[in-house]
Amino acid sequence: MHILIFNAGSSSLSYKVFDFHESLKADLILKGKAYRVGVKGTERSYIENNLNGKIEKNIVDIPDHKTAACLAAKHIVENGIRVDAVGHRFVHGGEYFKQSAILDRESLRKIKECLPLAPLHNPISFSVIQEAMQVFADIVHYVVIDSAFHSTIPPKAYHYPLPDEIIECFKFRRFGFHGISYSYICSQMPKLLNVSSKRLNMIVCHLGTGGASVMAVKNGRSIDTSMGFSPNSGLIMSTRSGDIDPALLLYLAKNKEMDPVRIEAMLNNESGLRGICGF
Repeated sequence: MHILIFNAGSSSLSYKVFDFHESLKADLILKGKAYRVGVKGTERSYIENNLNGKIEKNIVDIPDHKTAACLAAKHIVENGIRVDAVGHRFVHGGEYFKQSAILDRESLRKIKECLPLAPLHNPISFSVIQEAMQVFADIVHYVVIDSAFHSTIPPKAYHYPLPDEIIECFKFRRFGFHGISYSYICSQMPKLLNVSSKRLNMIVCHLGTGGASVMAVKNGRSIDTSMGFSPNSGLIMSTRSGDIDPALLLYLAKNKEMDPVRIEAMLNNESGLRGICGF
């Protein structure tokens, strides 16, 4: 069975095609990555494809992730590689997704409702889903939700101290992210430590080039994490602020007349290490 996997980053798109056997052993058939997707500058965007160790680099304009997915799909089709199923990483599943799901009409509707929850990730992932479902129309597509792993967090850790009517109306809560990474770590550490997964207690740090977070694991399950309603909270990150005093944002809105769109761009793209360093 051949499974195509897409993983959309903020300025990149990775893909791999695996051949899964009945023993669940997987052989990598093809992999590729589009770089500098939607990035403007002196260096041009490009996509690299690696088929059986043969690497092809194609320097081409890649204005968005849909274009990147189109280029990847074209390479797969042109090389006659069969695809039996497609898997998509999706960051923020909101209240809807506690586990992976098949993409059908209902799940796609819920995915659309989650697009504003992670503005740097969800919309670009959805564009990849749309393109892939158009090219590979007659096979099943799955979505793997980054926030789903933290659905085991108890109310004392996820409940925000806001008025009840606000919580009920907008479903605000701590969701947490990087769940795919954390899930893998929690599956491997019992083997390395020679303990049962049900007795696994850890502090886990996910320190990515873009996002960073920390998670507490008790008896093999997530019980707390530094990211919250959005992937912007918690630790300082490359261009994201992490936790700051919310009064600072109110001050900017009142005294500098910064609208929500401008504040959102500042928090996601201009803060963190970039804000400190200036580059």
